[in-house]
Amino acid sequence: MDVVPSEEPKTIPQTTVLYHGSHGTSRTRGERFRLQGFPTSDGLRGKGFYLWRKSDLWKELAQGWYKFRRSRGEYDGDRNPMGVVIYAVVETPQDRYLDLTDPEAIEQVARLAKIAGMDVTRLRQIGAAYELYISETERDLKTDYVVIEATVGPPSAEFCPEYSVAMLSSPRCYIVRRSEFLKVASTEEFV
Repeated sequence: MDVVPSEEPKTIPQTTVLYHGSHGTSRTRGERFRLQGFPTSDGLRGKGFYLWRKSDLWKELAQGWYKFRRSRGEYDGDRNPMGVVIYAVVETPQDRYLDLTDPEAIEQVARLAKIAGMDVTRLRQIGAAYELYISETERDLKTDYVVIEATVGPPSAEFCPEYSVAMLSSPRCYIVRRSEFLKVASTEEFV
């Protein structure tokens, strides 16, 4: 009996995609992120590190977010609480991206929340509903997403007067779930 050598597995080239976003924070935290990596936390559209998607107003959105959080005293204990915008790039295979701006996906999130008996008038429950959808989708497709695109509310006009929801609708953000794919491209300090 002749033994036929097995063929080497053929790799299908993956399309790599770059996602550009901004994040406003204190200079202390910006430096910590640069040295130690980006923390993920629970959010309105699931767990991850949130970036404003690159647009004409991504800088203003990042600054507005920082100003809003600073007004709540969230940077009071930081060594340097002044503001910095982090411009970041996420490089990931195209199949590790999930679009949660799609109306059908949003409706599915709402159906799952209803089935699970979640109180979607509470922000933490909304985040949990999105997280449930994401984890079920990852399980069904046997993948883990690196980048999720979603819409979120902008900082209020008090903190980001340049952004008009009436004109532009809700801004898009990237939720980065795997921080090792996230790199700082540049930073810009502001007062």
